Amino acid sequence: LNITGNTEAVIITGGSISSTDTNAIVNATSGIVTATVSADTAANLNTNLVNATATDVLTLTVSAGSVAATDLTALDNKTSVAVNAAAVTALIGTAAEIQAAYTANTAGTISGLGNEAVTISDETSAVNINGILSKTSGVVTATVTSDTAASLNSALTNTTGNDALTL
Repeated sequence: LNITGNTEAVIITGGSISSTDTNAIVNATSGIVTATVSADTAANLNTNLVNATATDVLTLTVSAGSVAATDLTALDNKTSVAVNAAAVTALIGTAAEIQAAYTANTAGTISGLGNEAVTISDETSAVNINGILSKTSGVVTATVTSDTAASLNSALTNTTGNDALTL
């Protein structure tokens, strides 16, 4: 692929194209690339779109399944369009990584989060876990930093009987 001057904007029409082909086009120009990329896992999209930047106008859809929160936030930095994460069934990562994904969802740069299961991989405070609990109706699995019973009871106001919290 040779784009004259390597600075032209490129607009792909006629349907979706693979993330690998999209990356080849992005790599061939410093101009903004506009395309609808075929749905794939967040990990595959990240791996294949290594040259994409936040100025590109890439419509990205994450396929169903478990997703590392860092993969979602990395995709968020590869396009100026909201990353569609509506099919995500589970979000995995540290409390800070998961909170970053929910912050992007609230900001509208990631869309579709709110009903997935969440697994928090690090021990974190009840206040932090409660903030994550307020962002999803899915089951949250986490280890809560030790505290007094009164403090834990006061902080964990968004928990349900389905959540799996280790206190």
